[in-house]
Amino acid sequence: MATMREFRLLRKGLERKLYQHIARLFKELPNPISELNKPTISVISSMDELSLVQDDELEETVAVEAMISRASDSNLDVLDQLTQRLNALTMSVTVTGATNPLSPKHLVEAFQEASADLRCDIKYKLIVYKLFERYVLNNFSRIADNSNYLLAKAGVLADLKNTPKHLVKTTTMSASKVQAKKAQAQNAQSAGAQVANAFFEQMQELMASIRGVSSGVAGASVSNQVIGSVLPSATPIKQDELVNVLSGIQSTQPSTETLSESDWVSNIAVREMLANILRERESKKGPEKVEEVDADLINLVSMLFDFILDDKCLPVAIKALIGRLQIPIIKVAMLDHSFFNKSSHPARTLLNALSRAGIGLSGLKMHLAKDPVYRKIRETVQRVLNEFTDNVDLFVTLEKEFAEFMNVEVRRSVLIEQRTKAAEEGRAKSDVAKQETETALKLCVEGKTIPPSVTKILNDPWSKVLYLTHLKEGGDSRAFQKNVIIAKHLIKSVTPPQNEKEKKYLYDMVPMLIQRLQEGFESISYNPFDANQLMSELEAVQMEVLRGQVPQHVEAEPEKNDAVDNLLDAISKDIRQIGQPPKNETKSSVVALDTSKKTVMVTPVVDLEPLPEDDEDYVTAKAIPVGSWVHIMDTAENGVGNPLRCKLAAYIKSADRMIFVNRNGIKVQEQTCLALAYAFKNQTITVIDDALLFDKALENVIGSLRKVRQSAL
Repeated sequence: MATMREFRLLRKGLERKLYQHIARLFKELPNPISELNKPTISVISSMDELSLVQDDELEETVAVEAMISRASDSNLDVLDQLTQRLNALTMSVTVTGATNPLSPKHLVEAFQEASADLRCDIKYKLIVYKLFERYVLNNFSRIADNSNYLLAKAGVLADLKNTPKHLVKTTTMSASKVQAKKAQAQNAQSAGAQVANAFFEQMQELMASIRGVSSGVAGASVSNQVIGSVLPSATPIKQDELVNVLSGIQSTQPSTETLSESDWVSNIAVREMLANILRERESKKGPEKVEEVDADLINLVSMLFDFILDDKCLPVAIKALIGRLQIPIIKVAMLDHSFFNKSSHPARTLLNALSRAGIGLSGLKMHLAKDPVYRKIRETVQRVLNEFTDNVDLFVTLEKEFAEFMNVEVRRSVLIEQRTKAAEEGRAKSDVAKQETETALKLCVEGKTIPPSVTKILNDPWSKVLYLTHLKEGGDSRAFQKNVIIAKHLIKSVTPPQNEKEKKYLYDMVPMLIQRLQEGFESISYNPFDANQLMSELEAVQMEVLRGQVPQHVEAEPEKNDAVDNLLDAISKDIRQIGQPPKNETKSSVVALDTSKKTVMVTPVVDLEPLPEDDEDYVTAKAIPVGSWVHIMDTAENGVGNPLRCKLAAYIKSADRMIFVNRNGIKVQEQTCLALAYAFKNQTITVIDDALLFDKALENVIGSLRKVRQSAL
């Protein structure tokens, strides 16, 4: 109640801010260099781009993006018209869906910015967003239609198809107008039926061209055999009776929970089953056959499911479940011919949703049985088999329930994936900092004679100062470069001067150097006792140098510069241990250097021959978009024939790391761009086509039918 009261108090100010935001966007629209017209880049291109997002922020982001997506998808035509008209008005910029000030995206962002002052729990804020969607976004078509009408009336692209002929008013309609609206809806429904029938007639023509034959084109099998008796006296079975026969076959199918390994890739032989039933009835009812129209439908749907079961992009277990829907889909196609031409048909939507949810599942069946998404898919399929007879509305209910379930699952995986990306970004940033810190210190000491006091400082505290500075500021920052210069001055301060000028320089430099070293120690909270001891040892060596005495490290210098080698090894070891848990070991000041060994990277990298920039697989690897699904063949975890399915969650270009996560958002693979290109070459990793399953199958089957018809001409 308190939240709603606060919202009512802020309402006028919120409305004003929203209007001001939209007005500002319209002012920015003609300006090519305005914020509105700046291109947005969605690919992760820097290490600072991924950061840990709070749960509330992430929930709000997911809700906002879902609102924008729903509003945009349901208003594509009117939005496209409005964008075209605004583009015609602007001369210096190109207006797109992303820069249209009246797009749902900008309306939601304006509301989000205007309601930023609303301080409340995230669950109440989500309710406010839901109300905004109900009363504003759900009526967005009115906004777009009125805008299109006014622009067309002013002469801006007035000839565009489906341009509104009048303003849409919100006042209550009279009884006559209500009747007119109903008549208009009926006409629209009739027009939709005409389109569906026209599309179905085209499908019938294609099926008629192969009626009674079975052939294959480009690996695709097409068949349109007669179902039932071929005798001229055979009686055509009525459609409602045929639906009952199919329901009987459907009810005899084994439960999805009893699927065995051998059932995974099998198809339901609907045509053979129907032929057997009609043959058994022949003694009582005489010879029967399925009418050509219904036979065409059965054969067409069977071809669609043949394609689905051959699709390598779906896991075998999911194909087995979806394959059980063949008979229900045949009945849907018989009852509603718009099934084939209407992409938003509830049965098609459910089929596509089930396949899309299953695309990320991988592993053996015994493991999948515990996966909540797999169980939900299996439960949904079983409900179709148990409950569907001839009421297509069941698919609407099931699709809604499945979408709600997947929304929860997606939000959970997004949270984990966000944390995974943040952790990997932090690890990559840490590795770069360690490597560049090690390189900088090695360049400082290379070819120099170093006393133990300086060795200890560079080896322990100063390497940490450089590492932390790199993490906070970056390797090119002034702070990092300044600390590298301090390391060089530290070495210079214990190097005997060659003349009076150098000696005077050391006198002036040492006090400032001591101060900078102490500031560095304090910045990393270094132990004061250890710091005083290190500074005392350093000052003793510096005093020897300033007095003109030869320091011990110079007197005892061997023929081979073992001190430098020892320091290089110590630097490498200590930098690699930064950020790792401490070990209960006695701390040694210097470790012997084995020059035959190379520094090991945090992520082991196999040496691969560089590929040409125009290499096909290398280009594909560089261009693979974030969010793409792949399967990795024959992993140690899953074994031969059970590829691991994962998604590219992030490409950290600065470290050349591609992070792959599983369906739950947990990291399962890491690849460099070059390694991924070689995997493509060896076909150990392949990209999964996540296009809508039914649409892809329908396009493939229609293409095959056309090829068969052309070859028969």
